[in-house]
Order: sequence, then structure tokens, then C-alpha cells
Amino acid sequence: MSFVATVVRKLNPPTVESQWKLLYTISKKFSSSTGYSTEEIEQFRKVFRTMPSYEESITSKELIPFLQAINYIKPMETYQQYVEYSDKILGGRFELTQLMKYIEAQHDSRLLMNEYLKNFDRNNDGYVSKEEFEFGMKTIRYHDPKLRNISYEKFVKEADANKDGKISVSECKDWLNKNFVPVA
Repeated sequence: MSFVATVVRKLNPPTVESQWKLLYTISKKFSSSTGYSTEEIEQFRKVFRTMPSYEESITSKELIPFLQAINYIKPMETYQQYVEYSDKILGGRFELTQLMKYIEAQHDSRLLMNEYLKNFDRNNDGYVSKEEFEFGMKTIRYHDPKLRNISYEKFVKEADANKDGKISVSECKDWLNKNFVPVA
């Protein structure tokens, strides 16, 4: 076993070590915030690595079987939304660290929306377009159908702090933190 670890470290030391440190940190935080034990999180990793397309990530086609295998049970519409999100935003692949963050944030729609927001700016222009906002709101509603509905136009009026007619990712995050409230 130590031979394998030595070879892996020699091949790619910063990447392998930093990925494991990141996964360890996430698992400690994840474990304390979600109620999953460290052992359960390790089991998630093992299942993830058994997916046929595993290469530090899995394809969107394997997302549903992975989630079901770890007993992350949601309605099929929610699973389909994850697949659509993966295909549209992430290029059809999910990394384990991304999945862990989404599962960790599932109990807090604001956290979850912030996780999605990190990937919304597909054209890397620094702004949230109408399509990106609407897709994000649709996706987040699969987690919490009670969330307040808001049009993009109203969102722009409320979120455009510098009044340039565009919503930067940072303005969107600020708006979400102040206004993203579930309907009772």
C-alpha cells in the first residue's frame, strides 16, 4: 500500500496531497453540519470511485445511480434537475468535492444557491444573465419548492447596486444573502 502512495506522490505530489487535504477538510465540516459520520462520508467516496466513468469525476449519467447508492433519496424530478445542471453548467461531469458541497448545502437553500452560483457564469463575463438566473432558481426550487418566486426583471431592480443594468456575480451573492427567503 505504501508503494502505491509513494508512486502517486512522485507522479503528482501537489495535486494528490491537496485533493486529499481538501476532501478531509470538507468531510470534517460536512460530517458536523449534516449529521453524516466520517465513516459514511468515506463510504460515499468509495461508492463514487466504483462508478464506471470515474476519473476524479463521474458523468451525469452516473449521477442518479451514485446518489441512490448512497441513499440520497429525492424525487426523480430532482435527480433529473441535477443531471440537467451537470450537463448545462459543469460539462456533463461532477467531481466528488462538488457533490459533497451540494449534499452539505441541501438543508440551506441560500448556501445551495451560492454553490450553484459559483458555476453559473458559463461565459466567464462576471455577470448573471437572465437564463443563468432562471435556471438557478428552477434548480434551487427542486430542493425547496416553497422558495419565493421572483422575476429576473425584479431581481435586476433589487440587486443592481451600482445601477449599471447588469448583475455581477458579487451583486447576486449580496442580494441572495439579503433576500433569499423561503415562503412559509
